[in-house]
Amino acid sequence: MDATNFAQPPQAITSYPTDVRALAYSPDGSLLALMDESPRGVDGYGTLQLVDIAKQTARLSWRLMLSPLDLAFSPNGKYLAYATALPDYPIQMPLTNVCVISILDMSQNPPRGVYDFDCPYQYGSSGQSAFRLVFSPDSNWLAAGRQPHDIQLINLNTGRVTTTSLVFEDAHGLELGSLAFSPDSKQLVINPSYYPAASAHLIWLESMEQSTTWYDQETVTRHPIEGNLFYSDDQQKVYEVVTQNYVSTLKIWDIKRGQQLASAVLPGLYGIVDQNLRNHTLILDRLDSSGESTDPSTPPDFLVVDDQTGHIVFSFNGMGATLSPDGKRLIVTKYSTVVIEVIDASTGHKEALPPFWTGRVVNFKFLLNDTLLSVNTASGVHFWDLRQNVALNFNVSFSRAVVSPDGKWLAGQRYRSPSPDIELYDFQTHKLVHTVSLPTSPLHLAFSSDSQTLIAVFHETYPVDTSYVARIDVKSGKLTRFPNLSVALPNNGLTGISEDGRLILLYTQSEVVIWNIETNTMTPLTSARNNPFIDWTFSTDGTLVAAIEPSDSNNGLGYLPTSHHLAVWNTSSGELLRSLRTPIAYIGDEYNQNRSAHISFSPAGDRVYALSSAWLQPAAWDIATGNQVSIYPLIAHSSVASPMQAVLAVAAQDHVYLLSATTPTICWDWPYGMKDVSFSHNGQWLVGRSEDSETLTLFAVDDARIPTPQPPPLTPIASR
Repeated sequence: MDATNFAQPPQAITSYPTDVRALAYSPDGSLLALMDESPRGVDGYGTLQLVDIAKQTARLSWRLMLSPLDLAFSPNGKYLAYATALPDYPIQMPLTNVCVISILDMSQNPPRGVYDFDCPYQYGSSGQSAFRLVFSPDSNWLAAGRQPHDIQLINLNTGRVTTTSLVFEDAHGLELGSLAFSPDSKQLVINPSYYPAASAHLIWLESMEQSTTWYDQETVTRHPIEGNLFYSDDQQKVYEVVTQNYVSTLKIWDIKRGQQLASAVLPGLYGIVDQNLRNHTLILDRLDSSGESTDPSTPPDFLVVDDQTGHIVFSFNGMGATLSPDGKRLIVTKYSTVVIEVIDASTGHKEALPPFWTGRVVNFKFLLNDTLLSVNTASGVHFWDLRQNVALNFNVSFSRAVVSPDGKWLAGQRYRSPSPDIELYDFQTHKLVHTVSLPTSPLHLAFSSDSQTLIAVFHETYPVDTSYVARIDVKSGKLTRFPNLSVALPNNGLTGISEDGRLILLYTQSEVVIWNIETNTMTPLTSARNNPFIDWTFSTDGTLVAAIEPSDSNNGLGYLPTSHHLAVWNTSSGELLRSLRTPIAYIGDEYNQNRSAHISFSPAGDRVYALSSAWLQPAAWDIATGNQVSIYPLIAHSSVASPMQAVLAVAAQDHVYLLSATTPTICWDWPYGMKDVSFSHNGQWLVGRSEDSETLTLFAVDDARIPTPQPPPLTPIASR
């Protein structure tokens, strides 16, 4: 790593929320746009994100005030259009919902909104009809809609909007299958979804006339449209999918001479959603499915078809799919595992996932001598290999997962699985070794120090409130309950957990203890008050624990300084090493509970750092004397000391700072705000979480440069 090369931005590990509704590549393949649906209770209905493919970073993110429907880039790359609407809850049952089409000018930096249109948004017969946004090849027109008889045509040169009024044999409940322009941008093809009596309609854009026939270019002979119609991008072929008795036939025509070149029977009801002529690839979507297939007896959700012969190359399941601009990869959104899947478009082989985390970042920690970063998100646990700068691709998603100290085993529970069972995997090969049946979901999991045993903490409410420890033999998968020393945890549960997961700070009915779940022994903390700490932390090696105890009296104003006890204990003996009354800043969270930012230890264990006073300023205290030895003139969200070097990292509102841990000297700053920061155990990595919890930014720490102000001691990780 070159510490003087700061032209490259740091590697950002970008997270996508759990429910991706639409995605689209920019024409040059440099950007991927995504829209997701936010869970209930979150401000807004989702986000629109722009991801830089080469740098694997999120370029921009917008909060959506309506529910996402669809998005599309114009072929010339100038525009990005996206549609949003009020959530489609059938219980509301109005015939028309609020819908807005927004168009961004991507030639501006940052992109600038140029148009916003209201559009009709009627419910389909099943309430599942997809909304479509399609640009014409010349980028002059945008077609949008959900129902085939109410398609809006937007002229991007004039801003004029025209709504079609197609007449079908039976328009009631008819849903839209697809929208497509002819390659010369003179016609719009409106395809209904599968329907025995309906066929495609053509709209001639110059006159807005409708037609139910197409004609070849040489003889100008009209051909009646029997099914759904799709033009090839080179205007050499027209593909027709005819549906009869719930069976589809793909017909491939020569558009100039009107000759049929090939035909093929499809295993279900399908329509063409994408094509790439360089690879002779057509992507067909199953029309009679509103989601991802889970029944193996049903036809697949998507087919990849040779555009010359109509032969099926391979098939796959998913919620949505799009081809990369070069036609080599398929990006597939999945529902059951809530991931984005990458498939080689020529072979159907799954590729390794790009380093995109799926879900809001909840917490993260370094593992295996800082070679691995574990990221716990709203959609499960993910792992990042710091040596090779790649995400590890397991075939399943985990709601929780722990890795053994020797790096050989992973124990986890499947994401969104109703079963409490634990699965044991070989961490190197990702193969499932054991499935361990459990009576209930464990509160906590950790491996023993020798990696031979998985330790689980359980909680039972009948006949009494009791927590206990059970051991699972890694080789056999056998579960054995620990004898003796069960501990009652009324209304408390687990509190603080050490980095290795084997020490737990908790409150019993009468005292505060350190519970070693590996040995199932409890060590009371001398002179600790039996009420919740405002904040706490273990030292990296687990030998010390520091906590902020509430004061005897509270002035009721969380923004004013209050004298609290900052105490440090030895975790093995429970001995109180230092207790000092000092102004410690705390603020109320959304539940009106008091909280403080990070507490951390110096590498030698002789200092403890926290946020002091009402102004949230990082400060240091000498543990031996109890004196405050330094305070840093910064307003911070959090601060953390390096476990190896005399430096302090601070997350402020608009910067990340690296400070000397002995003097209030700023050594380096990065001009982006972070919610919190954390060092790896060896101090060689610094990771920060963005204020919206959607991004982790990773820095490599150059030991030789600390604490020299220039050049900066943090080396941004170069993009791949």
